[in-house]
Amino acid sequence: MSICRNRMSTVLPLLRAQRRNYSFWGKLPWKSHATPSPPATPVNPAVMDKAARIRAKRNHDLTNVYHVREEKQPQKDLSIFHFEYGYSSYSHHSRGKRIPMISSLSDLSDGGNLAALLPKRRPPGSPINTLSIRSGDDAMLVSPTLLGLADGVSSWSDLEEGEDADAGLWARAMLETTSRFVIQHQNSVWPHDINEREIEQILDDSFFHSTDLMDLDNCHGSSTFIMALLSYSGKLNVVSIGDSKIFVFRDGKIVFKNEEQMTSPLCPVQIGTNDLRHLPSSKCWYQTFELQQDDLIVMCSDGVTDNLWENELEQLVAKKYFKEGQNVRQLANSILKESREVAFDNFAITPYVEKINDVASNKGAKDNFIMGGKVDDISVCVARVVDK
Repeated sequence: MSICRNRMSTVLPLLRAQRRNYSFWGKLPWKSHATPSPPATPVNPAVMDKAARIRAKRNHDLTNVYHVREEKQPQKDLSIFHFEYGYSSYSHHSRGKRIPMISSLSDLSDGGNLAALLPKRRPPGSPINTLSIRSGDDAMLVSPTLLGLADGVSSWSDLEEGEDADAGLWARAMLETTSRFVIQHQNSVWPHDINEREIEQILDDSFFHSTDLMDLDNCHGSSTFIMALLSYSGKLNVVSIGDSKIFVFRDGKIVFKNEEQMTSPLCPVQIGTNDLRHLPSSKCWYQTFELQQDDLIVMCSDGVTDNLWENELEQLVAKKYFKEGQNVRQLANSILKESREVAFDNFAITPYVEKINDVASNKGAKDNFIMGGKVDDISVCVARVVDK
């Protein structure tokens, strides 16, 4: 798919601004020396449709370039903890590609023009061993200080012929863009911890950036989203949208987990190109948690939690990790294996089929009881909190 000349002329100023570490969605309040004069007619991107946003950019309403301050580089790493991580994934919605694609944070080789438009340089201070994993419509990002997962909505593949959609590409673009912005800002506020307001604004900025990149390819997609950031003080900052889950285990028991956001019993809240009027900050769940050394973190897509009950996951982690001594990568593989076996079991009683049976029962169909697992993409990330 090629980009037409007039569209390219609109995009180039945005790309140049991004490469100079500017923000082109308006000034980020925490990255400025002085407040510039506001435009004559302020524009709120949250209430604009796609056509209005394109017109606004052409009128230079959203492309006012504000110089941001130089990033303050840490003189030394004061983080109390870091993550020792492992991951595992199974691709069901794979479009013919069964092997997960793993790359560094600075590469997006699975897209067309979208890949070329994302920032190529790794943010200063970003861990060099940051990995981005795409498996089917799921995307994961793992590093010593940040874990992220976005579960792409597979129903986008049902679009009519001629319409282009890739939920997995949207999931990866949103995840990588947010991680870059988070790392850049965390470096700029060092040695202070990032806070909820800053994370929510970064999430909104990343959302607009990702939707613009998808629009350039005339591509559609949406996903759930969850990210866990390790702050300098040892707190875990968790922001989530939808039904992807994170669990913190201590001494074999779950001591922290996020809440699901659902629009209906079977439909999670999601972000994507199909809803440009509601910002991610208006949908997200955010909370912090005080970590301790040797805490275990499990982050997973609904491919796990739709097939394993919470007590089953707790028992599996207690057995494999705390009793048998598996490392984090082996544990991730064990969780994936157990989830996949249940997914293909036609007689299993799972959390997902219980939701379906509850919906059917509420509608009066009490005799239509179903069984069986849910076959889906499965992504698991396991991290141990290590004293630095």
